[in-house]
Amino acid sequence: MAGNRKEYYERAEKYLAEYIKADRDLIDKKRQAKVDGNIYVEAQPKVALVIRIKGFVLVIHCLILLSIHHHAPKVRKILQLLRLRQIHNGTFVKLNKATLNMLQLIGYTIAWGYPNRNTIRHLLYKRGFGKINGQRIPITSNEVIES
Repeated sequence: MAGNRKEYYERAEKYLAEYIKADRDLIDKKRQAKVDGNIYVEAQPKVALVIRIKGFVLVIHCLILLSIHHHAPKVRKILQLLRLRQIHNGTFVKLNKATLNMLQLIGYTIAWGYPNRNTIRHLLYKRGFGKINGQRIPITSNEVIES
């Protein structure tokens, strides 16, 4: 088990070095393009963060009902496929032609955008949990993951 921990730690260090190098390369490419009189365009994002922000509000004789069942069947199915069954649920979605078309169809019920590393880090520290000795412990720092 101790060998695995060392391997995991080394792998994390390698990923951190890759991220730092990628950030540095991006800055260098932008600077070089500016020197050459060009514009550097980054690659399109591969992942989107999708959050459900709207259900369906039905008003009947001063009684307000919040329901998720009053959407068109196709919209309901897409929300189900993306695991967005309740308001304020969020999920990461791999972007391709099919998922972009789905996001267009349910666009009025969701908010979505491209996450950066800082956003993901904040989400993990706020909502992430790990299992240690069968107990669910919130991730508050890298020390929890290392242990």
